[in-house]
Amino acid sequence: MDRYERVFENNRKWIERNIEQDPDFFSRLAHQQNPDLLFIGCADSRVPPNEIMGLDPGEVFVHRNVANLVVSTDINAQSVIEYAVAHLDVQHVVVCGHYGCGGVAAAMKPADLGLLNGWLREIRDVYRLYQQELDAIEDADARYRRLVELNIQEQCVNVIKTAVVQKTYLRTGHPIVHGWVYDVANGLLRDLEIPFGRSWQRSRRSIASKRPKQPTLTDEKEGLRRELKRRLLSERRPLPTTPFGRFRRTGATGLRIGRAMLATRRGDAEQEVDVEAIAKIVGSIGQLKGITMKVGQIMSYIDVALPDELRDALTVLQTHAQPMPIEQVHEILRQELGGRADDLLANLEATPIAAASIGQVHRARLPDGEQVAVKVQYPEVESAIESDFKPAAIGSTISSIVYPGAKIDDFIAEARARFLEECDYVHEATAQRRFAAIYDGHPIITVPAIHEAYCSRRVLTSSWFTGSHFDAFLAGNPSQSARDRIGEALFGFYVGSLFEHALYNCDPHPGNYLFLEDGRVGMLDYGCTREFEPAFVAKLAQLTRAVHRDEHEFLHGAFLDLGMVRERKPYDFDTARGLVRAFYGPMLHDTVQSVDLGEAMGMRQVFESKRELMKLRLPGEFLFLFRIRFGLMSVLSKLGARANWYRLEHQWVEAGR
Repeated sequence: MDRYERVFENNRKWIERNIEQDPDFFSRLAHQQNPDLLFIGCADSRVPPNEIMGLDPGEVFVHRNVANLVVSTDINAQSVIEYAVAHLDVQHVVVCGHYGCGGVAAAMKPADLGLLNGWLREIRDVYRLYQQELDAIEDADARYRRLVELNIQEQCVNVIKTAVVQKTYLRTGHPIVHGWVYDVANGLLRDLEIPFGRSWQRSRRSIASKRPKQPTLTDEKEGLRRELKRRLLSERRPLPTTPFGRFRRTGATGLRIGRAMLATRRGDAEQEVDVEAIAKIVGSIGQLKGITMKVGQIMSYIDVALPDELRDALTVLQTHAQPMPIEQVHEILRQELGGRADDLLANLEATPIAAASIGQVHRARLPDGEQVAVKVQYPEVESAIESDFKPAAIGSTISSIVYPGAKIDDFIAEARARFLEECDYVHEATAQRRFAAIYDGHPIITVPAIHEAYCSRRVLTSSWFTGSHFDAFLAGNPSQSARDRIGEALFGFYVGSLFEHALYNCDPHPGNYLFLEDGRVGMLDYGCTREFEPAFVAKLAQLTRAVHRDEHEFLHGAFLDLGMVRERKPYDFDTARGLVRAFYGPMLHDTVQSVDLGEAMGMRQVFESKRELMKLRLPGEFLFLFRIRFGLMSVLSKLGARANWYRLEHQWVEAGR
């Protein structure tokens, strides 16, 4: 009898033993569970919770995963804690790790472990937090055992941070959080006796104060952001517009970013962060503006292999770049608006409140007292973007690396058309009015009104919104219901607008949201807006239905309709399926869930199969669909919103019929 078959024989013997010892054992279990303790442990089968504690089933509530992690974005773990504390009223929460944990051991190695990278990053963050203490331990086994203990400690802190634990403890004095470690080699279970509470907070601050300050940005990111903004605002270098000048500057910046990405892929977590190098990258991108700055903005919120410090620094580019002098702003306003410019210039603030890839924004006040946002285009930025597309061979090479299965010429044409269209503020004003009409009266989404009298091809004037930017909104610790409500609204804004109105706002970066005091979200920037042909939207809807069904016949038909594959031309179906499933990410599951960034960003793994992807012919329209899909998923993941994304998308697909 093999091991699999023995399972059922063993089950019957287990039933007999329990009934022999206690005839009411199973009838008692069937009526209720009354656990006093929530056990959060590792999925390793060598650590059986009930057995090592000597407790019967029903006396302990159990949650297990790789390396006993408690991650704020893990809806599974968070739901277990919520249910155990709020509904089962457990008195104790235990995080139990074990010596011999393969997850902790894997986290100590600089290896690419695929989807596990994102999960094990939590443990690597623990190592970075206690790096000096751990590096001082010469014996490798002792260092590993200490990391197991520190990981338990930090996961206990994560349990304490959850809202339900804090609220329940303040009201009732429980649950009490404990950190335990189990030794697989001898079966001993040990309480680490971590001093939580005020004494724990003091001891942790004391430990931190004894560590020498490292030249990293982790504890000083706000200070770095302020410094980068100051440098950008003080720069006065001319905008490069010639193909050679832009290529030279872009190439140098790309090499700096490439070195940073290579260090991250190699796992050089201990490498000292070069603040000046980061400042040079951000400064160069902020000066180049145009396409280079858009790429920098995208990299600030898309999950690419960047050092955390560089990604955080790039968020500055969402709202800041090297500005043009106020005298030049005045000159452009007079050129574009003539005598009407006086109405704006009378109360125009000299310092821009935002400086983006195409233009900068100033606050002004109209003669009737209304506050407005005035966006003024940089001189020659259109020429700069034209120059970016002139080295066609370079563009084809870059596109084939980023989107290896694309129809390269189609992608370049699509990118060129959209980016140059952004330089036409008349087009943007038209798009903004359309979105304002669609979302008029919406409970969450609001779009600034256009003031046509003060608009031209290079000037756009909109109603002023006062609110918080994305990071500031999250820092205010919004409720889960607020996160969910806003997440669903953002999803509808991008996905719903596509299927119902064939209209797409192609720029999802977080700098384009303002969170208003009344709970609404002001959606800014409509320069990169794409209107699709109804026939293309219908094909995309058919692809969505096919992906949901996940059947070969329907997927192949959808690929043919979109022109991704050709009849009787061989292609790797599994690669094509993997590509579209990465594209749809969390919309594949008919359940309420947060956005798993590892799943949503599966494109990185898919693109490793470049040879097979080259056999596909991705339509040019997919360029900005990719940008929105993966950008939106990144935003929803950071927001922590939960919803049934599958049903929401299905609803919009069917509404657009």
